[in-house]
Amino acid sequence: MLAVSRHCRPDRLYSLVKTLVSGEWSIVKTIHQLTMEESLPTGRTKTSVSAWVDAVKVPTIKQGQLFEDERAYLIASEWGVDNLATKKSVTFLKYYTLLKPLGAPVQSLIKESERIIVETPPTPIESKLTAYSQSGRRKAVLVEVGSGSDAYDILQIWNQNSMEKTYDLKELGAHKAIYSSGSWGSTMVWNPEEKKILYLAEKKVRKSDPFFTSYSRRKLDDPDPDDKENMARGHEYDFRQTWGEQLENSYNTIAVVLDIDTDGFRYFTLPNNDFACDLQWVGNNSFIGLSLTDSVWRLGLIYCANRESRIFQC
Repeated sequence: MLAVSRHCRPDRLYSLVKTLVSGEWSIVKTIHQLTMEESLPTGRTKTSVSAWVDAVKVPTIKQGQLFEDERAYLIASEWGVDNLATKKSVTFLKYYTLLKPLGAPVQSLIKESERIIVETPPTPIESKLTAYSQSGRRKAVLVEVGSGSDAYDILQIWNQNSMEKTYDLKELGAHKAIYSSGSWGSTMVWNPEEKKILYLAEKKVRKSDPFFTSYSRRKLDDPDPDDKENMARGHEYDFRQTWGEQLENSYNTIAVVLDIDTDGFRYFTLPNNDFACDLQWVGNNSFIGLSLTDSVWRLGLIYCANRESRIFQC
């Protein structure tokens, strides 16, 4: 994967910072005054809001990948920017082509006079996550359908010409949403031969019914030892730990391997309720990942990832 920093031209960044800190009324002071006074001096609110709108327009990199052939480098990058009108984040793609000088070493590419860059305009996309194969000939696209509690994921497989396959993960019913946040490292990757996809999803918990229903009463009066649903009665209010602020829906994970040729799914969970994340292939049939050790009390991860962990292999 390609590491890319926050994108902003130096002149624009300087202008933005100057706007934020110049004068008596910076954004911080404006927010402080809002809590202390009933109203602001005329014109100051507009200036502060305008500066904040400019700051929100700066896109942030979500992921990227570098491809190489004999003649050029291709950088595929995925960015996110906030849409203030809809109060949602918009994802867009940008591609950069870096042509290699014929007969010159790679180090010469850093010379401005020998560098030719072809840059495509931003292209909005509706996907939550995109994973490219190593050759760039295939990609997996995760699309969210619906909204709120009715939202579910569709996994699309694309080649260079068209869409190959589509998997309705709600219909499959084996797990909950696929992890797409960068907080968990690599959550969807192709194996080297580009026939399997490894992804990370939220583990599905069996629905629990209360004891005090007529249906449950019948089950208790005439229990069936082969009925595994009896084990889930009365657990609807059990407390389950998450990983804190901004990760409230992250309880426990399951690693899934999808074989594109056979449409087969294999599921891997860790013992002791450990939390798997940051997956990578080792060859075509094995993978490794990071395992966060479960504890009596989980501490939030969003601002401090220094937690007990270990490497696992499946």
